[in-house]
Amino acid sequence: MGRLKTLYLLLSGTLSPEFGVAWQAMEELALNTNAFTGPLPNQWAAMGKLKKLYIS
Repeated sequence: MGRLKTLYLLLSGTLSPEFGVAWQAMEELALNTNAFTGPLPNQWAAMGKLKKLYIS
């Protein structure tokens, strides 16, 4: 998996720590225009190929 965009889905809640381990090959992740709360989980550091993260 290289890119995932969740624009305008109006998702809410906290960000799952499991994504970091499951998406280690992720290069671009667009989570903006949603309503997530809380910090980025430490486990997201496992996404070592991540070059772009869009979140607001």
